[in-house]
Amino acid sequence: MTIIKASYRIVTPMFMGGADLSPSDGIRPPSFKGALRFWWRALNWGKFESLVELHREEVALFGGSAEQGGQGAFVLKIESVALNNKRFSPKSGHKYLLGQGLYHFKQGLLRDHIYSGGFDVVLRFRKSDKIDTIKEALICLGCLGGLGSRSRKGFGSLSIVSLKVGEHEQGLPQNVDELQQLFQSVMNSYDGLPPYSAFSVYSRIDISQTGKDALELLNIAGSKLQMYRGYGRNQGGKHKINGVDAEQNFAKDHDLVLDFINGKGLSKHPDRIVFGLPHNDLLAKSRITIWPHP
Repeated sequence: MTIIKASYRIVTPMFMGGADLSPSDGIRPPSFKGALRFWWRALNWGKFESLVELHREEVALFGGSAEQGGQGAFVLKIESVALNNKRFSPKSGHKYLLGQGLYHFKQGLLRDHIYSGGFDVVLRFRKSDKIDTIKEALICLGCLGGLGSRSRKGFGSLSIVSLKVGEHEQGLPQNVDELQQLFQSVMNSYDGLPPYSAFSVYSRIDISQTGKDALELLNIAGSKLQMYRGYGRNQGGKHKINGVDAEQNFAKDHDLVLDFINGKGLSKHPDRIVFGLPHNDLLAKSRITIWPHP
């Protein structure tokens, strides 16, 4: 039996929990395994002749229903969990990334969270020939991914600290140059748009800013995104965002929604739907929520 042990550090607040949405259960194996499965799929699109073959290999690795084959190639266990439940005080950029589901401008944070900490993941393999692609997914999860709500917005981010296969330590990125090399290695060269979230020739990873404080970097990213997308609030005749003159890159979206509120109807989708749906538009005391078409 071959054993892989990966150690992770939680670098931004993690909003993850059970049925009551509280983090009292800590880091649950199904949650981690689901995230690992996502990164495995992202890395392996195009390496199989069809989605049927990819799904067959995925089930062989991660397991499936009894009809699909039952247990997978490994058993996963979470160990050495040390979590810090300190209260998170979000800044303006954090609030924008949290959105209305996790933050309210009057009530503050709407869910408990894991502020920081670390844990180990131990995988015991029944079949040693299934290790390499799982190892790649473990590294990518610890360099690009996270767990819990808003993990795609930078919350619940993980940093992989060490990775051991059997008794052998595996090399991990130690600086920006090595991180870029990792990104280049995971980008596959398969043409065409994948049918799900996966790396392809159209993928791009940017290292936009570096620093030692992950929370402050997240605040900067949220503030820049808010400035790019926002129209601003009228303050003394000028529209501002966090006290700074708004860029108003999507002024046409503002006018489109304002026309709708005034009874002129919608003739097109707002340009900002490229960032995802639904999103809310607030104008004075009116609100419109734009949803995807069914």
